[in-house]
Amino acid sequence: MKYRRKYTLYSVLNAKGKKVWYFRIYLPDGTRRAKTTGCNSREKAMKYVDELLDDETMLRKVFESDLIVAT
Repeated sequence: MKYRRKYTLYSVLNAKGKKVWYFRIYLPDGTRRAKTTGCNSREKAMKYVDELLDDETMLRKVFESDLIVAT
């Protein structure tokens, strides 16, 4: 079985021509959301997203309007 990450990374050139990395994840309700990491290197972006996914409270802050909290 192939290992699959919980997110995908992609880069976009900003107005100044610098590469900025974004990540895309699936939320618990099945919708897909994308946000910027604010990082210029893939390694830093991967580290940022891994730390973000490990800390649920930080993830909620990033996607506060997108997350549906089950009670």
